[in-house]
Amino acid sequence: MPDIREGPSSQPLALSVFMRVEGVARGIMVAVAGASVVVLMLMTVADVGARTISGRSLSGVYEFTSIFLVVAAVGGMSLAERDEVHVRLSLVTDRLPRAVGAVCSIIGLALAVAVVLVLTYLNVGLAVDSFERNEVALGLARIPTWPAKAFIPIGLFVLALSLALTLIGEVRRLWGTAPTLERPDNLGGAI
Repeated sequence: MPDIREGPSSQPLALSVFMRVEGVARGIMVAVAGASVVVLMLMTVADVGARTISGRSLSGVYEFTSIFLVVAAVGGMSLAERDEVHVRLSLVTDRLPRAVGAVCSIIGLALAVAVVLVLTYLNVGLAVDSFERNEVALGLARIPTWPAKAFIPIGLFVLALSLALTLIGEVRRLWGTAPTLERPDNLGGAI
């Protein structure tokens, strides 16, 4: 199994660079998502403590929770793709002849990349609009929602990178140029 760390002989330099960029971007998204989960946990514990002690909820916790929940969900999408836990049609494609199944996977991945890129583009507009209008979350506290809305297209773009890398791996596997692409990170997983 060729390894990305073997150098130019194992795969093209452009692919090695693309894999590195995707790995770093995915790592940043996962770190931000993980930090968001920790913040969610701390806010929830503080709110429960306040309710227990004073009988009242902390102001703004609900609004902040919705924002950090978006960040946690969007931040983990590229990792889910890398770990192959997104919805797949393997129930169908595994029963097809190998070449036909591979072509179906390639078509599906190409469509997924295109749809995610369109969603990225549309969400950039929504984030800019939210920023320009200084949109705030509904509730007692006036918490701006544009940071979470700005994070969505970033997460979608990183997901598109991960999907594109999976697509490249499927194409290379079909052509027989590389049975597996090893990801250049310590998180494991191959495409």
